[in-house]
Amino acid sequence: MDDRNDEFPDGFSSLPPFGVRSDGKPVPPVVLAAWKRVRNAHPPAFCDLIQARGTRDKIENRRRLAMLCLELSTGNRRGGFILSQHDAAAVLGVDQGSVSDWLRDLVVLRLIVRTRRGSKQTGKASEYEWVQARRRKPSGTTEVAARPLPA
Repeated sequence: MDDRNDEFPDGFSSLPPFGVRSDGKPVPPVVLAAWKRVRNAHPPAFCDLIQARGTRDKIENRRRLAMLCLELSTGNRRGGFILSQHDAAAVLGVDQGSVSDWLRDLVVLRLIVRTRRGSKQTGKASEYEWVQARRRKPSGTTEVAARPLPA
């Protein structure tokens, strides 16, 4: 496991250890396993649609989030998956607000659809569906007919 706390000098706020959310809860094993499969993978062609203002790291994190969503959806015929913003933030090493914005961008791009909204009160994560799941080719590749984000 990564211990990101060693990377920060004394006196600076740091991230929790890898696999632990900011609230101290562990990231579910299914999310960790999916992350391990995509974290060093080469981004598929559809990731070229994902643009972002800001640093190269922000663009790469948005693309990695899209790859994580695709990976989580592959075990389900309909492309459905459950993903907490806090869990995604923990594996990406960013704040929950950024993940919220990026998931919204993936909805705008028509890559995913939120099928059920999560709730802090019940502790349930949002449920999503990978839009192109029904267009997957037998080889496992995906055709994506997304649109670019408005400028």
